[in-house]
Amino acid sequence: MDSAVYYNEFDPYKAEWLRNLISEKLIADGDVDDRSICDVRAEDLRGYRQCHFFAGIGVWSYALNLAGWSNDREVWTGSCPCQGFSVAGAGKGFDDERHLWPEFFRLIRECRPATVVGEQVANPLALAWLDLVQTDLEGAGYAVGAADLCAAGSGAPHLPQKRAAARTASKPQLAQVLVVAAAADDRGVSTIAFAGSGETKRVA
Repeated sequence: MDSAVYYNEFDPYKAEWLRNLISEKLIADGDVDDRSICDVRAEDLRGYRQCHFFAGIGVWSYALNLAGWSNDREVWTGSCPCQGFSVAGAGKGFDDERHLWPEFFRLIRECRPATVVGEQVANPLALAWLDLVQTDLEGAGYAVGAADLCAAGSGAPHLPQKRAAARTASKPQLAQVLVVAAAADDRGVSTIAFAGSGETKRVA
């Protein structure tokens, strides 16, 4: 393994985009795995300090770098698919085949990363998703924090809110938990609101 950063992205187009961004040094150098998260095993992740699941076009890596989070500092990120919980979707919720939190949590439980961050749409249906995430993580010994952030408040030209969640394995360190929210605009570029350790930054 040549890199400390792992990207998992099932969509072939986005996976190739990730490789191009890495090549251009716009996101952290790393390995792109284009398998389904369902096929990823804990042993596949040994040696990686950062793991980005549902990696899209590398927004988490880019934002963490802008926020001063070094590429060798441990963190896992995951923007679980929102279609089952979005008001724009069919509203299948946990019955949607794209509900992949259980797979993400399987890897978290087995690998025990120190810090995990993620985001999801913010609406009543997604509150049930957040309840599940919080229950699972607290049951695994993590402290969990979440915040509703309006996408328009981060400069994106639309109204949907995103729910950011941060988890840490050290309960006394909750005040230093990273809280990140991503809000994609109509160009496919994301604006990131970053807060942690008592400071707040907005980076784009």
